[in-house]
Amino acid sequence: MAVVKLGNKVKTNLPDMIRYVINPEKNDGGRLVYASYSSERHDANMLAEPMIRDLERCANGLRKDGVLALHLKHSFSPDEHVNAEQVHELGVMLTEAITGGDYKYVVSPHMDRHHLHNHIVICAANRRTGRKMRLTRRSIDQWRAVSDELCRREGLAVLENPKVETAESRVRDERERLKNERKRIREDIAKQVERESERSISSRNSAALPCTCCRSKGGTNDEIFDFW
Repeated sequence: MAVVKLGNKVKTNLPDMIRYVINPEKNDGGRLVYASYSSERHDANMLAEPMIRDLERCANGLRKDGVLALHLKHSFSPDEHVNAEQVHELGVMLTEAITGGDYKYVVSPHMDRHHLHNHIVICAANRRTGRKMRLTRRSIDQWRAVSDELCRREGLAVLENPKVETAESRVRDERERLKNERKRIREDIAKQVERESERSISSRNSAALPCTCCRSKGGTNDEIFDFW
């Protein structure tokens, strides 16, 4: 069973992201690092440079805060009987399906956790057209469907109806939580105002009623003593 997650978009320091992905301490000395455009396995700067050149050829070039690359995590259940070579091969096939050969990418399995997983970096610039990759809300669902089909071919389990968390979904969930929290606070304030209004009306009505339980007997007119 494999799960595909889209991490934060890479907007700064592309070499550092690649350096993390190809870290030899996490992937058996770089043995299974694969770049679609180079035989390099250890030098992050050399792997980043061709991606940056593609980005510079884009219509708008390298813009501040522009997206340089996508970072995907392709994780397998610890209960799945797969080895690092299989995980790596499935990661490459998934990324090739995503990019269609039009975007440079690096795939590296990490073996330092209790479960095997691929880290994937995909350049945001199309190497043929010079245009940036455009994602839709359905992109991650389509990629997951490809991953599921690859798992089925290998006789691996598939997660039914998964809820995939992405950076965008986390933002949406947080906005929804804050929206519900603001609604609850407004309702609490409205209830408190209503209670205060009812108490104020009750107090004014009580103050308007005179006490007739005690009258003086002296004088021609009865004198009313107000005990409120």
